[in-house]
Amino acid sequence: YMPKVCHIESVFMARLKCHESHLPIVKSAWGYVLDDDLRRTWMELEDTFEKICDILLSSQSHNPEAKFPPNAFWPLPRRNGYRAAHRTSQGAQTAALRSRDACVLLLARCTMAIALCDANDGSNKMWPMILSQNGVHHAWIDVLLSSAIADLSPGLRVGAFIDPLERTQCVNHVP
Repeated sequence: YMPKVCHIESVFMARLKCHESHLPIVKSAWGYVLDDDLRRTWMELEDTFEKICDILLSSQSHNPEAKFPPNAFWPLPRRNGYRAAHRTSQGAQTAALRSRDACVLLLARCTMAIALCDANDGSNKMWPMILSQNGVHHAWIDVLLSSAIADLSPGLRVGAFIDPLERTQCVNHVP
C-alpha cells in the first residue's frame, strides 16, 4: 500500500509543505518549533486520517487483516515530535522530516483500510458510505475519492504491510 513515489499524492502531501531546504522552523518562547499555521495543518491532516483509518478498520473488525495496529515501526506523525518544541533548530527540522515520513505511512494505512472495505473486484466502493455514516465530512470523502490514496490501480504502489507470522489473505489486495 506504500506509494512508489511520495509526491504521487500531491493533494495531501502538498499540505505538508515540507521540503528539507525550506522548513518553516521558528523560534518561540519554548524553543524551536514548526510554524504555527503549518503545525495546525499537519495536526488536522494527521487527526483526520487517523480517524478515517480507525472508522474503516473498525468496520472490518470481522476481518483479521484489519487488525493491524500502529506500532513503534510505523508510528503516527505526532510520535516523531513535530508538535513539540525543540532545543535546537536542527532538532525541530529532524522531527518535522521524520513526521513527514510517518505521514506517508499513515496515508498508506488509509489505502490499506480502503482496500479492505472494497469488494475484491474493486467494483463496489463501500468505504465512502462507511465514512459518511460515521460523520466524516463529505469534502474529505470527495478529496479522497479523487486522490491516489483511494486509487488501487496497478503500478502506483510498492507493497503492502504483511505480518508473516499470521495467516493472511493480504496478498489478495496487492496487484
